[in-house]
Formats: sequence, structure tokens, C-alpha cells
Amino acid sequence: MKFVVSTKPLKNVTDLGIIKSNISKYYYRSTIVQITATRDTLILNIEASGIKTKMMLSGSGDVDEVASIIVDCSLFKKLLDSIDTEIVSLDFMQNYLKLSAGTSKFDIAAIVDANDMQLSGPSEEYNVESSSVIKSADWQFVRDHQL
Repeated sequence: MKFVVSTKPLKNVTDLGIIKSNISKYYYRSTIVQITATRDTLILNIEASGIKTKMMLSGSGDVDEVASIIVDCSLFKKLLDSIDTEIVSLDFMQNYLKLSAGTSKFDIAAIVDANDMQLSGPSEEYNVESSSVIKSADWQFVRDHQL
């Protein structure tokens, strides 16, 4: 499956989700990222000790199927940071992810078979109806007493 997405939003979510201080050799799941593509959505699941992240991006896939792969998160982030084109293509192959942008092409080996292991996302979906509006006037006390 081939999935095309804008580079800037993909870089932004990896910058937020893959933080070097969260990667630990003592917690294996913090070293990997699960990338899943559907027809119109790219999903990145990232786990660290004490935090689970699920990020969704819009894009376009070439077939109506779900493709998933688990790769090294640091390598994925470093390769994305080296790309300066507007769009990036992710080709989901059997044992690797092909990352293409402009004339650059990278093959990232799968760490674990996605059928053998799944990274779980946050336990609860974000509910817009349960959100509340925070007014700056409500935070006057905090602002006045900060160091």
C-alpha cells in the first residue's frame, strides 16, 4: 500500500510524540512506533513509560485496505527531519517501510511483525462535547502568583 501525506504535519506530530527523553532501553515499546494507514488516514501509535499517544493525519492511500508496520521511532524521526519536500510517500512493504520524498528514498526495516504486536493508544477517545472553555480571567490568580 502506498500512502501520501503532507510532510509538515507529519514532522509536527513526530516532534510532539517522539521525544528523546521518553525513549528508554528499559522499556522496549518506547523505542518503536506503529504506523497504520487506511484509505484516508495515517495513524501513529507511540508508547513511553507512563504515556500513550495516538496521532491521526489526513492523506490518501491507493487501496481500500489497512496496512500497518512497526519501525524504530528514532530512525523514522531522523529520516523525516532530513526531508524538505512538501509531500512524503510511505510505501508499506512486507518487511520494511519505504519512505520517499523528491529524489530521496529510504527503507526502514520492520522491527516486529505488526500482527504479532500492537501498540495501544490512549485508553479514552477525546470527546469534544465534554471539553470546557477556559477563560483567561479564570487564570488571573495563577498568573499573578507565578514565580
